[in-house]
Amino acid sequence: MNIVRIGPIDYEIVYMPGLRDGDLKLDGWFKFPESRILIEESLSNQARRQILWHEILHGIFNQFGGLSEGRKEEEVIDALAYSMMNILRDNPELGKS
Repeated sequence: MNIVRIGPIDYEIVYMPGLRDGDLKLDGWFKFPESRILIEESLSNQARRQILWHEILHGIFNQFGGLSEGRKEEEVIDALAYSMMNILRDNPELGKS
């Protein structure tokens, strides 16, 4: 899988070795301005899948403004549920084991 659609934006998925942010080793990185999700290449397939979902959730949170103090749990859960339904509809391969 090379592209994932989150809402109206297509994000390129890039697998790269030695993923870092300065001195910090990363397993994944959601890069909104570049419309890219970076994933550490050396991870197992299961770990890559989990990290991809982690970064997709960053994308969802980015779209609805993150977690401000005024947001209630039900609002966050609703945003996640609707967004995940939409992501699975737009990217059916994400639902496969």
